[in-house]
Amino acid sequence: MITCSNCGQKEYVGALYCGECGSRLELTLGRTTQSLYVDTTETDQKDLDFSEVPTNESSGALLTLHFLDENQYLPLLGEEDFTFGRSSEGQKILPDIDLTQFDAFRKGVSRIHAAIRIEGDLVSVRDLGSINGTRLNGNKIPPQVPYTVRNGDIIALGKLKFQALFRS
Repeated sequence: MITCSNCGQKEYVGALYCGECGSRLELTLGRTTQSLYVDTTETDQKDLDFSEVPTNESSGALLTLHFLDENQYLPLLGEEDFTFGRSSEGQKILPDIDLTQFDAFRKGVSRIHAAIRIEGDLVSVRDLGSINGTRLNGNKIPPQVPYTVRNGDIIALGKLKFQALFRS
């Protein structure tokens, strides 16, 4: 069991948020928002391979997300679990990856929309009960069920799409 540092509620291992007060259960001190890289070269976004992704070789990121409409890249580093969503005024719980800059509200991204978990070489995506759903390669996934993500898979949060690119 995990004990919430805010209210003392006991939660099962693997829970991301306290069921009583909504506080994030993982220690996130020192975590910062990650920068996105903008590629200005012309390329067919669907056929990218990880070797073509501009990323810091020393970063060691297993997974980089390629935001298709914006042609921006985000290597996922430093954690095993990442929540995705958008921020809004007065929001108490913020996502680890804030997609507001990608017109997330208009594209139907919930405040806390989905989570990606990296365990060794395995990656999974899970919808967190979002209003507009999460799709993996065009197929809507049910809430709270993890689905395996493979190299080149397209994940859509509402209408916001990104491609999963794995280090080879």
